[in-house]
Amino acid sequence: DNKCSYTLKDGFRFKNLNIIGLEIFGNEIKAAKRNGIFLEGDYNHESDIPIMVKKNKITYCENHGIYIQDSMVTIEENTVLVNTIGGIMIEGVLGMAKSRVILANLNVNQNLGFGVLIKGLFNSCLRISNSIFMENQNGIVYETIGKNSQHFLSNNKIVNNFETGIKIMQLNGKIYFVD
Repeated sequence: DNKCSYTLKDGFRFKNLNIIGLEIFGNEIKAAKRNGIFLEGDYNHESDIPIMVKKNKITYCENHGIYIQDSMVTIEENTVLVNTIGGIMIEGVLGMAKSRVILANLNVNQNLGFGVLIKGLFNSCLRISNSIFMENQNGIVYETIGKNSQHFLSNNKIVNNFETGIKIMQLNGKIYFVD
């Protein structure tokens, strides 16, 4: 249980790690000048164990609450509130072996841009379930989803977002809306 406030860059930054079992758990991150949690290129190619980002509270960051680029991750039970650019950004999971991203049991509210932006995913699987996206500019935004990608949305509450609940642009993969 760490508290990280008013950093000049990212609250927590992990880049190009090749470890198994990384967990970012139970932290409170507030008012980072960039992102609350930033992960880039963090993937162990010999394992299918994702990075776990769980039970964190991330608020008032100037960019994103959580920014994931080219990393296999499970994001569960986090609260992501009032971040300037957006809540959670998932970008560029480019068909790594067994690549997948799971978002579950999240509370993503009052972010000025989007709740979640999914961009540039190819040959990957993404699941968003049992989460609340409320009072963001846009709830969930899909942009540039490539071939052989499968995305599942199930049991989410997407309400009172100012522009759109779910916005889909440049889709070549498949999205399944499941009860």
